[in-house]
Amino acid sequence: MSRKFRYRRTSEIKMTNEARVLRRLRLDSGTKIKEVAKEIGKSEAYIRHIEHGRLDVPDKETIKKILLVYGATYRIYSAKCKVECSEDAYTELKNIIHKIPDEKVPLVLSLVRGVLSS
Repeated sequence: MSRKFRYRRTSEIKMTNEARVLRRLRLDSGTKIKEVAKEIGKSEAYIRHIEHGRLDVPDKETIKKILLVYGATYRIYSAKCKVECSEDAYTELKNIIHKIPDEKVPLVLSLVRGVLSS
């Protein structure tokens, strides 16, 4: 008798915009994986596997439960999923920041503040 699984768990990583957006919303809300898992009744590994592309993104109702913990709506989530959300860009930015010489930090900080204020 074969069992049909709704979700795929694998060692292969398949990052989707949906997974990236869920992770970004969690980080932006300041919510810990442990809190999310407890609130929705799933394991921490379940949340981690979704965020890192080792598990398919769950059904709409489960996503809504997760978003409720983050203080976000499904409408916000789906809008963000339609926009390119590359985790590589965040990683690249972090790497660049670490390479900035101390004497250039004030200049870069002023540029970033300018971008954020516009």
